[in-house]
Amino acid sequence: MIQVADLTIGRKLGEGGQAQVFLLPDLPGQAFKRYRADQLPSLRVDVLRELVAEATRLRIEGEPITHWATWPTQTVAHGSRVIGFLMPLIPAEFFMSEGNLVGQPASFSYLAAPPAPMWGAVSLPVQADRVRLLALLAGILQQLHHRRMVFGDLSWSNVQWTADPEPRVMLLDCDGIKPPTGDPVSRQLDSPDWDDPYATPGTPPDQDRDCYKLALMVCRVLTRDLNARPSAAGGHSIADLPAPLADSIDRLLVQAAGPPGMRPSATEWRQALQGRAVQQVRFAPKPPPQPAFMWPYASPQPTTVAAPGARRWRPVGELSTAEPAYDTAQTRETAETPRQETRLKRVLRRLRAWADEPVGPQD
Repeated sequence: MIQVADLTIGRKLGEGGQAQVFLLPDLPGQAFKRYRADQLPSLRVDVLRELVAEATRLRIEGEPITHWATWPTQTVAHGSRVIGFLMPLIPAEFFMSEGNLVGQPASFSYLAAPPAPMWGAVSLPVQADRVRLLALLAGILQQLHHRRMVFGDLSWSNVQWTADPEPRVMLLDCDGIKPPTGDPVSRQLDSPDWDDPYATPGTPPDQDRDCYKLALMVCRVLTRDLNARPSAAGGHSIADLPAPLADSIDRLLVQAAGPPGMRPSATEWRQALQGRAVQQVRFAPKPPPQPAFMWPYASPQPTTVAAPGARRWRPVGELSTAEPAYDTAQTRETAETPRQETRLKRVLRRLRAWADEPVGPQD
């Protein structure tokens, strides 16, 4: 953690409803994201610290996550209160450098729209390089999902690209990432026209919704249509790609149009976009709580019967025969094995012998 008083804060680079971003002249390659005062009471500082710790562990394509994202690297405090964090400065190559777009963020929207005359002379990646950029994006989401994280607001404004010197993508607003449990550092916002038609408004994002938004990005970039959506009917207009690759992408887009739980994962998208055979990958649902382990597989114990005078004992076999609270079908299946059947017979034989013994007063 670093104190804000120890930073030399430069010009403002940008701002939003939750925070402002500043240049740090004394820390080349770093920027300072400072939350607005009204955001501090709800700030999840514990989650921010978890993200900072992940910055040294998470690697993609052999590079640290800070190569691919404006990931929090150090918390910034004013006294004892955390007010923001340091993060990588977006490199210059992620901004347009030609025509009338010089200095504009290289948003994926420029890859999904036909060149406009107002742009001037601008060189854009060919279709094969667009596929490579999308495969890199899928790879980043794949690694986040393996750690049970959710990116959330995947949209034009939160991903930038460069093709020079080689294809590379950069995720922005990573403090909005939802951790495996609990809430993100700050409230996540969804961009307009990036909604999941099956999602209930106001519900927190999940990995399935991330994958739908990834499918939106793939569909819009490769069909050159800013408003395209995956269609269950197929036949997406994907030009300038080998037929097997285009067909594989089209099949995944058909699946992506389906309900949650049936959509392609980030891993499947990465495989398809890299031209590899797609192997279905689904995250297993959280298993339900297991019922308590009950007799006859637990050791039988005697029970006492409250009565005036001397206390008496009675065997477990005389207890209620109500159905136990476990899966009877599974129990029957297990009991049919020879080993379990022999053990059950042995237990019953001992109980019958015990029941035949005379019952007298207990000391």
